[in-house]
Amino acid sequence: MEHIVAQGLSRRYGTGHTAVDALLDVSFSINSGEFVAVMGESGAGKSTLLSLLGAMNPPTSGRYVVDGIDVYGLPSEKRADFRREYLGFVFQSQNLVPYLTLAENVMLPLAVVKESSRKKREMARAALERVGLEDLGHRLPDEVSGGECGRAAIARAVVNQPPVILADEPTGSLDSATGTRIMKLLADLNGQGSTIIMVTHSEASAEYANRLIRIVDGRLARSAHSPKAGVLLVC
Repeated sequence: MEHIVAQGLSRRYGTGHTAVDALLDVSFSINSGEFVAVMGESGAGKSTLLSLLGAMNPPTSGRYVVDGIDVYGLPSEKRADFRREYLGFVFQSQNLVPYLTLAENVMLPLAVVKESSRKKREMARAALERVGLEDLGHRLPDEVSGGECGRAAIARAVVNQPPVILADEPTGSLDSATGTRIMKLLADLNGQGSTIIMVTHSEASAEYANRLIRIVDGRLARSAHSPKAGVLLVC
């Protein structure tokens, strides 16, 4: 069943002679439970695409539909509700607040959730347990390793149990061994049913995906798949 549908997505920045087309007529669909890697050179439009899929950056033209919801047809406050319900975000820089414990960082997406403080602590504890950090929730980010910070960032992304995880270069700032552990964790989450869309420059990371989308100059291009990747997207 199609879970995510992009129809003719384009994004232009600026006007007149200074206008830049970051994305041009991008169309694809993603089924529930897929792990999709988005690759391309710097400036190709990968991050712009991810920001559109994250309901943060309206397209100049085209439609973005998730489970039948026309995301950019929603008013801004409803779009914020959509992000909270459907999406979890993992960033290269991790974006952990340094003066909050790992557990408190994981609880940040719950700030607007109508649950008791006790329930929110339980949800954070469960998310930390999913990534193997159940004993480190009381630590500050600078008291744990880079890999543990990465896992805490993933726990924060899944604390609301969103069906879709958007990851932007999740191993970009990590050494290869730590990056491998992060990718195995994302693969485990995918195996548990999460749909994952990951922007990456790393061929090794892309091999964990079962499908590859390659962007060239803002457009989708025909792409070869790695031996570990399953389905080939041809555009």
